[in-house]
Amino acid sequence: MSSDGTDQTGLILYNVSTAHNSLRQKGIYVVQGLNLLNAARIREISMLSNLNLSDFAAKFGGAGECDVSELLFVCNAEFKKTSASYRPRMFIFTLEEDPCGTDRRARKAAITRANDFHEGMGNGAEINLIPLKPDFDIFKFWDQIILYSSGEDETKNPEEFIQSSLIQLEEMNQIILRKIFKKRPLNRVNFSLVPNDPRFNIALMVYTSYFPASKPPHIYVDAKEFRPLKSDTRYVSDFTGALVNPSRDAHEVETFFVDTTSKKRVKMTREDLLEMRNWVPHQVKSDVSGSLVLIGFKPISEALQMGLHSVSHSSFLYPQDDRIKGSGMLTSALIGRMVERNLCAICTYIAKSNSAPVLAALIAHGEVFDPETKRQEQSPGFFLIQLPFVEDVRTLSLPDTNVAHVMGADASINSMRLAQVEAAKKIVRTVSEEEWEPSILDNPALQQCYVSLEAMALNLDADQVGSVQDLLSADPQKIDEIANLAVGEWLAALRVSSTEACALGSTAIAPKREYIKAEVPETARFSLEQVRELNAAGHLGRLTVVDMKAIINTYPEVFKNVTSNGRKPELMEKIRLNI
Repeated sequence: MSSDGTDQTGLILYNVSTAHNSLRQKGIYVVQGLNLLNAARIREISMLSNLNLSDFAAKFGGAGECDVSELLFVCNAEFKKTSASYRPRMFIFTLEEDPCGTDRRARKAAITRANDFHEGMGNGAEINLIPLKPDFDIFKFWDQIILYSSGEDETKNPEEFIQSSLIQLEEMNQIILRKIFKKRPLNRVNFSLVPNDPRFNIALMVYTSYFPASKPPHIYVDAKEFRPLKSDTRYVSDFTGALVNPSRDAHEVETFFVDTTSKKRVKMTREDLLEMRNWVPHQVKSDVSGSLVLIGFKPISEALQMGLHSVSHSSFLYPQDDRIKGSGMLTSALIGRMVERNLCAICTYIAKSNSAPVLAALIAHGEVFDPETKRQEQSPGFFLIQLPFVEDVRTLSLPDTNVAHVMGADASINSMRLAQVEAAKKIVRTVSEEEWEPSILDNPALQQCYVSLEAMALNLDADQVGSVQDLLSADPQKIDEIANLAVGEWLAALRVSSTEACALGSTAIAPKREYIKAEVPETARFSLEQVRELNAAGHLGRLTVVDMKAIINTYPEVFKNVTSNGRKPELMEKIRLNI
């Protein structure tokens, strides 16, 4: 469960007969103390799951007993051994609903230890419970340990906790396989309803729901100590070799440019260089990294038609009342009016101060509640879709493939064409995957990269670590089973036999071009004087390869020990050196 290189992880087994801990509490075996784990140790611990019951009992002992209070006491002691700043989190995997039973003393001691952990450790300390059976009742004992509350107005429902635990476990698995972006907010912008008038600004935060996941970049390390190297960039003058920017202070750094018209040196500071690339006005506060200016409103159907050509994903904008008071109220009123009139806002969007301005459409999104639980499922806000400029749009000249136009071309065979169209539609319906969701598929390239890295870290082959299942490729067996009947009906509508259908999908192979080798004549067409004149004028390149080979073969007294093999540049060099 380590998502960061600085995470410290420990593993403790309890209710075993062998005791192995610093406090000598019975029934508790500390497999791994709280520490940083390397690849070899992770591999060693993961191999424990392959042990059978007899090997497991020989290593850690058989079934035993321990109090929950003693378990929490040992865990608390392990956390206190490390001096690093961290957020203490404890995950308890268990089958027992009520380990204390009727023992009130043990129950009270366990609750006291849990409260000491929550209050004493601080820094967001929490205890998480993962039940290992479906009909687990948390309210018999564990709700007082993990401080779980189902709400004041709700009844105690153990199934709700089971569902939340499964979601939590799934999220932890995703944390391991997916790169974490701690900052989902991209930037802050002020939505200007009236240009150059800060009284009509709305404070918005730009969030991202999708971010392209790529392979992690390489890191340069020292060859001897294997420590990451730090890069240092310096600018050196081409004329003098001296450092151009010796100081890091923006006011003292000076860069010189040469004006091409006056041939004079122009002195510029680093602030001047940054100001040249700044698109955001000066009056915008320093905590705002972008801007959003309203141009007008258009029907949402037109904006969505333009947005189909966008090559970037959408962003979500949510108001911030802490920066500008009344932003939430004004945003709510604007969203309600835009949804009612089915309009969208066309704006000029600058993501950051040094980013180029783009044209964007704001799609209003109202608040959505669950009809049964009355809880909020989706927050109100704006979806920002970047629109293309006129230079980005390419006009395509395609052949006429409109079905309606083809059907109306000849009324005498409309019935046959209609049958063919319906048969083709049936193929599409039979192979359609209504429950298929692309958002749940893993990237096979990334997964293969992670498997290779894990194999390198553990000094193993990639096959020993695991295999990657490519879920992007189609299942030919399923397609053959589903579409066999539909394809037969479609071929019957086209009046094509199965043999002819196989020929339709075949690819014609272009015939091989025969290479005819040119014959070299026995006598050259050019004399030595003519060849010397061409060489002096620099026109040897006008001769063909056949002529050059004939010249070398015709005058052996001039071209001694020179072969006529090679390409044209080589033959030209041979003639030039010996003529």
